Amino acid sequence: MSNRRVHVIRRAEQVEVLTSPLRHQIVATMELLGPVPVRVLAEHLGREPEALYYHIRKLVAAGLVYEAGRRSVGQRSEAVFSLIARDIRVDTESRAPKFLEMVARSASALLRLTERAYLAAVRDPIAVRGGKRRNLAIRRYHVRLTDKSLAELNRRLDELGAFLVEHDDPEADRAYAVTLAQSPDVDQTD
Repeated sequence: MSNRRVHVIRRAEQVEVLTSPLRHQIVATMELLGPVPVRVLAEHLGREPEALYYHIRKLVAAGLVYEAGRRSVGQRSEAVFSLIARDIRVDTESRAPKFLEMVARSASALLRLTERAYLAAVRDPIAVRGGKRRNLAIRRYHVRLTDKSLAELNRRLDELGAFLVEHDDPEADRAYAVTLAQSPDVDQTD
């Protein structure tokens, strides 16, 4: 496993700030780039810097991002922002109703972001849908699992996460978004 610092979100206010797809995108980009000024972040997101300051302030107020310093650019100085930790996770033990509502809304924002990225990639000539160089896929499995099989699934998902972190290469030509969602099928009857 990597030596990445981990921050566990335990407050509803911190989860609430992640109910915006753009803020998820900002956090993910900062995970890739490390400490970054808003100008560089905006370039990577294809947005104007002015469109990001509101969201950066929200992330700072929630304690997920902080001003790590300043650097000179020509005749002026710009703030450099950093994530509180490279690996930000949500507390899996909290059962507080407000916290759980924000977790659900944050997950919804993440899925909207994933949908947008997937739809854009489908139309892009770089999309490879098959073979060993496949870089675009979506699947849904609807299965019944025993407690033992569920434990094995969770072990393998943790292993996949560790693999992705271990193989994150800043020198790679392209970044990939890998979104995994797992839930009990509460709307179905057996």
